[in-house]
Amino acid sequence: MNQEEVLSTVTSAMRLPDGSISSEATVAERRAQVMYRFAGGRLAMVDVLFFEGADGRGSYADLRHLLALKYGEPMQEESTDKALESRAAGRAAREIGRGFRDSARLIAGDDREESTAEAIRDEAREMREDKALDRLAGSPFWGRSVWETAESTINLVSSPSYQGSFALVVHYSSVMLKRALESEQLKEQMRRASEL
Repeated sequence: MNQEEVLSTVTSAMRLPDGSISSEATVAERRAQVMYRFAGGRLAMVDVLFFEGADGRGSYADLRHLLALKYGEPMQEESTDKALESRAAGRAAREIGRGFRDSARLIAGDDREESTAEAIRDEAREMREDKALDRLAGSPFWGRSVWETAESTINLVSSPSYQGSFALVVHYSSVMLKRALESEQLKEQMRRASEL
């Protein structure tokens, strides 16, 4: 699509000085600001910024589900929840490993107790892990999922914003036009810098 096609199909669209188009819309039953960016006269990127309240986790999960229905499971994903799961799984694996090590010692006839230095080291590591888990569990939700198709890269990002709200963005970029857009943006930045 070119700019004129976007302007003719999008209601309440407004052309911005940099050539992009902005509009407000309802997407997935949510109020959103939509930005259309062009490269070489063709649509290269679309950003959908949702106006969310305090439930970033729930909104992220809803949109992730909708995108997964359309594009399949994301090829890359990270979030507060995944980080908590990973840390908890790592800790459980270390505890299981310690149990295996102790069992192997006993089977081998080595009934020596763990040294005080080893016990203190293990205790200190567990305390650091507990503190990190508590900090992560108490932090606001953030998340990022990435899908790729032959034509587009889709990013879903949720992060804490100001005043207890969340920024929730779906970013679509054309694989073919992304480099052209980046080049045009760099030229525009250089032009503005030369004007200063």
